[in-house]
Amino acid sequence: MNPISRSSLAVLLHSALCATLAFAQTPPPPARPMPSDGGFERSSSTDNLWDGVDATGLISGSRGSAKVLLESGSVGERAMPLSVAAADMNGDGLMDIVTADVNGYMRVHFNKGTPTEPKFGMGEIIPIWLPLTPPGMEKDRANLKTYGNRTPLKIGVGPFRSSGANDILIGNYLGEMMFLPNSGSAMAPDFRQPANIDTLLLNTGTAGQYWANLLTPLMFDMNRDGKMDLLVGEGSYSANSIHLLLNSGSSAAPKFDVANRFFLAYGDGREQLTPTLADYNGDGFMDVIVGDRTGELAVFLNPGAGWKPGAEFPFATTISFGGATKIPGPIAVSAGDFNGDGLFDLILGKITGRVALALNQGTAKEPKFALPVEIKSEENMQPLRFKRPSAWAVWQGFTMGNWGGYSDIVNETTDPAARPTEGKSCFKAGNLPSINKIIKPWAFKIEPQKVAPSSPNQQDHVNEGVDPLETAIARGSKTLVLATNTGIRLKQNSSYEISFDIKGTKARNASARFGYSGFKKLGQDKITRGDRGSATVQRNEAREEITETIPTTVGSEWKTITKVFKIGFKDPDLKSLENVSEAGLRIQVELPDADSVVYVDNVKIVEKP
Repeated sequence: MNPISRSSLAVLLHSALCATLAFAQTPPPPARPMPSDGGFERSSSTDNLWDGVDATGLISGSRGSAKVLLESGSVGERAMPLSVAAADMNGDGLMDIVTADVNGYMRVHFNKGTPTEPKFGMGEIIPIWLPLTPPGMEKDRANLKTYGNRTPLKIGVGPFRSSGANDILIGNYLGEMMFLPNSGSAMAPDFRQPANIDTLLLNTGTAGQYWANLLTPLMFDMNRDGKMDLLVGEGSYSANSIHLLLNSGSSAAPKFDVANRFFLAYGDGREQLTPTLADYNGDGFMDVIVGDRTGELAVFLNPGAGWKPGAEFPFATTISFGGATKIPGPIAVSAGDFNGDGLFDLILGKITGRVALALNQGTAKEPKFALPVEIKSEENMQPLRFKRPSAWAVWQGFTMGNWGGYSDIVNETTDPAARPTEGKSCFKAGNLPSINKIIKPWAFKIEPQKVAPSSPNQQDHVNEGVDPLETAIARGSKTLVLATNTGIRLKQNSSYEISFDIKGTKARNASARFGYSGFKKLGQDKITRGDRGSATVQRNEAREEITETIPTTVGSEWKTITKVFKIGFKDPDLKSLENVSEAGLRIQVELPDADSVVYVDNVKIVEKP
């Protein structure tokens, strides 16, 4: 789907302005239409990935990056692989593929082939939304910008309880570990959205403090006491390892304590470790295979029957694929027999968002892997692609559980109901129907979670001094945002008429916001030196942001929304500016139902005499 980038979204949230254009005090160029392409005549194509299949027919999730701790000790963006797990999710004896992408969407690609020839269908979305921002962080913009929310998700899948149904373990960047129980059966999986996702948290820290980040989980009865233990691949840099937390609870109610944590396999300088289990050397004991950020797979062998908690799995070798020892990384890995020959094969989640299968062509004692082949789906949902407006930023809630939300550029041929008011094309947004057949279909709304104040005098932080769009991100909604992302030239003390055409069905809470800002450097900054090299900087500058609301309603027929504004700053230091520093227009509307749709066309900003 290619949603708006997190960096672009941060700018949108912080200033409510998506277009930035700084002007020197020089004569303006000749007048041009504002905003650029207000009629939506220019566009580019983007894959529809809601079914987990790209336009070429390959199994795929969203590609993207996440903030991680870098070698330097700072936090920065790095490409993330699609998280993968091999498991029989519907009890038909065939190995299915479970994925989790960088935006937090989990899918199951059910195997519709045979034990010797796997064939995979479209991805049925597991209708659970877990990456909601942890309580208390919504209004902490510094932390939101630095750490983001609970994505990306790293998954482990298996029958962790006595029910035999496949549950899902989930780790994330923040260092949280979640246990998502399967409320259905081994044949009919059923995963349900909890009223409060914090109820899914496994307490693997001490007093709420987490000991690592970007965790990749896996469960296995390592000490053979009949209870599933927790294996964790650590994602932070430096002293990376595969950790083991022994289960001090039961299989039905696992309990883990960081004080009962052991080093199972030392990373030896590897980072972003993703473990899977397989009997690599055919001795009857499960070994650990670990993918890392370089795209390499390392093998750590189980010492066997004499293993006791605290004993290390020693490094044995790295896996080669047809002579190549690395896949462009980082990668995620999971093991399972996909062709019924009794040997474990490997599926790899790649930073391209795709899944590759490496078949084992060796023996039980000496595995040998062919080059990984990206997996095709036997099904595709229409349309395969959507058109994205070239001169606009579009955010349809893809990063907050907006299942099936899409935006497109349409004309009377592709959508007879469109009837553009200007030119040949217009903007459209709506919802796709769920394709789920085995897993419960997705709902069309994530209900806001209620967080109790920590004290009687504390306000509800969801609404306290937070931009409504930030609240939507933190709590989930079906909000669409269409915003300018090219320069809008405005002159101070001039009046402008802003207009656009809009119509829709079952669209609500529509609004438009027009904003501009001014900036002027007034002189040198004042730097005050403190103890131990600290310094305080007092900026000598003038800044002012002004946001105007345009009353907006959406009906079944095209309606022109119009309002006139006079541009001017209140700050005396900014009154001498000829032009504004930044300006932007944002149109926002909720599309809460399966058949909710909105159209926008003919957006204009015109200077008035």
